[in-house]
Amino acid sequence: MHPAPVLLIVEDEFLVRLGIVDVLEEKGFTALESSGAAEALGLLRHRPDVASTVVDIGLPDRRGDDLAHELRATWPAMPVIIASGHVATGLQDAFAGDDRVRFLGKPYDAADLIALLGKLGITIPSP
Repeated sequence: MHPAPVLLIVEDEFLVRLGIVDVLEEKGFTALESSGAAEALGLLRHRPDVASTVVDIGLPDRRGDDLAHELRATWPAMPVIIASGHVATGLQDAFAGDDRVRFLGKPYDAADLIALLGKLGITIPSP
């Protein structure tokens, strides 16, 4: 049996983060959580098994798009999903041509996130 994909959720709003993590774990994913960019980078340095990262655009210690750029530069194989209440054209333009970066409008539900992960090739292995 293959291990469940590990996802890192970077979201500063505790209840939003908790809800996302709970649903992902119910669906069979392993979910790590972080409330900011520095914490996320620290986690990733010790967890090479993270399959994808979901980054909120509005983090307390750094802009989410800046974090996404660093994640893509440091871990080029790892897809990044940027979650935002307003997907600005400039933000999409900044990642144009990078098929490992996707955008997810907030609010979103688990089905939206899981479908987007599937498009990135991240699914729960069949038993």
